[in-house]
Amino acid sequence: MTKAPTRPQSPSSRQVPPPRRTVDVLGVPIDFVTLEEANARMLALVGTEGAPHLVLTPNTDHLLRARRDPSFLALCREGSLVIADGQPVVWASALLGKRLPCRVAGSDLMPLSVVAAARQGLRYFFLGGNPGDAEAAARILAERAGRDGLCGVDCPPLGFEKDPQYLDGLVKAIHAAAPDIVYVGLGSPKQELLMRELRRRLSTSVLMAVGITFSFVAGTVKRAPRWMQRCGLEWAWRLCREPRRLWRRYLDNLVFFPWHVLRARLFRS
Repeated sequence: MTKAPTRPQSPSSRQVPPPRRTVDVLGVPIDFVTLEEANARMLALVGTEGAPHLVLTPNTDHLLRARRDPSFLALCREGSLVIADGQPVVWASALLGKRLPCRVAGSDLMPLSVVAAARQGLRYFFLGGNPGDAEAAARILAERAGRDGLCGVDCPPLGFEKDPQYLDGLVKAIHAAAPDIVYVGLGSPKQELLMRELRRRLSTSVLMAVGITFSFVAGTVKRAPRWMQRCGLEWAWRLCREPRRLWRRYLDNLVFFPWHVLRARLFRS
């Protein structure tokens, strides 16, 4: 869909990922990193053993799902980079014994890593998002980077996960595009389940879950103001904008996430 950039440096000439430091939050190991450190680690995973590497972005909803679903918990534990996407996750880490340095939102890491990847000559594939948003986001990020590393885009239709023929075609398309990084923006848990399937069938270096980030970058969905993000109120912004779709999820998070964190604290004391 776009011209292919030059191939990246060989793994031997690239930075080796440093040893991981993680903090356990309700059974999920969250990387002890800042945004810049997460970006460096993600790009350093390209070309290393163990690919495809999963970059996961758990918030309170993800952590609650991991409590209910052992297979989702197992997937979270397989991530090569797992970042605290919500400020409440950072607060929970402090209550549970070791505070994470900061929130590292997937919606911040994705554009930062795309620009850095393009400048390094890496190739990336955008999968998901609302129609047209991935392409618009790619153009905006290419302008920031000064070069375009996009090698493919796919916006799956509703119900694609139940269509084996479509999945086979998607795998072939990604394989033919030969990206170093695939950014998957389908919402949770659909995106993580697809990443599990792609991990089994592809040799791409990195698969990153990005949720609604394509739309944020494209400007078709407005993100919460910075002060709300810093105060851990981004969920309230999204709830106000989509109350009918999100009220049940956030009510569940407000009630059960603190309860699980307090329970974990009591049993560890």
